Amino acid sequence: MPARKKTAEAAVSEKTVETPVKKTAARKPAVKKTESVILQYAGNETVLNDLTAKAKEAFVAAGNKASEAKDIKVYVKPEEGKAYYVVNGDFGGEMNLF
Repeated sequence: MPARKKTAEAAVSEKTVETPVKKTAARKPAVKKTESVILQYAGNETVLNDLTAKAKEAFVAAGNKASEAKDIKVYVKPEEGKAYYVVNGDFGGEMNLF
């Protein structure tokens, strides 16, 4: 019996091999860590992390751009119930702690 000629489709279908689909493990959502520094003094408390943000808000409220605040220093004086801040070495003020 003579050998049959394979059609192009038959040749391609013979060569096609299905690759198994790899299953990836579902990613767990990243756990956001929170960090706080809390000052407790004379029965009062305040979150110190918020003080630099408040200093930056005061800087912006005075007509400056937030992106211009490059250096913010906050000095905490719990005995006075105040924090003093200096932004970029020339803008400063005070805020109540409690």
